[in-house]
Amino acid sequence: MLTRMAATSAVIPNVNAKPPQGARSVKGRGERELAVARRELAFTRQGLRRSQEELNATNEKLKATNEELQATNEELQSSNEELTTLNEEMQSVNEELQTLNQELQTKGEDLSWTSNAMKNLLDGT
Repeated sequence: MLTRMAATSAVIPNVNAKPPQGARSVKGRGERELAVARRELAFTRQGLRRSQEELNATNEKLKATNEELQATNEELQSSNEELTTLNEEMQSVNEELQTLNQELQTKGEDLSWTSNAMKNLLDGT
């Protein structure tokens, strides 16, 4: 029976027993590494928050710029429509001027013919 107890006590760890000296240094090193990892994580989180704030600010600026560009685009479209209307009016005026020019040429030819006819009439008398 003693052997059985000795075997049992060897399997069940003694919670009051001190860990070996090497185990303490591993635990201390692990705690230090954990603390460093937590500081790095906090630093990374802070950097991410800063980046997110910068991205939000940039996004707001881009939204404002987009609205300005949309307003400018609408103004340009309106100006383009006005220019199209003016171009059509100019084409119409140009056609009228061509018609008037043809009439003037015809009247000039008529006047020249009449002038020649009167000259011939006067020369004949």
